[in-house]
Amino acid sequence: MDAMHELTSAFHELDKKIDVSFAKLEKDHEFVRELILSNKKETADLEKKVETQEQQIIALEKQMIEDHAVQNTKIRNRTIAFAGVGLLIAIAEAAAIWLAFFK
Repeated sequence: MDAMHELTSAFHELDKKIDVSFAKLEKDHEFVRELILSNKKETADLEKKVETQEQQIIALEKQMIEDHAVQNTKIRNRTIAFAGVGLLIAIAEAAAIWLAFFK
């Protein structure tokens, strides 16, 4: 009878340890689950930020292209204007030389 009582007591102790281990395992499982959910949320937030930044980069690139086109147009117009002025000066000089020789 004594051995049976010790065996029953040992099984009860083992059962308590198993219950404690399962409780700890469930707690750890819940912690890991919350950590995974948190990481998924952080990942989604980061993906949104990356997408927003990509859209901003695309918008900036488009703006840079437009600004570059405007600058090229301004440079071309100035070049044409300077060429026109140079041509007028050359014509005026030629006219002055022509008048000086044929006067």
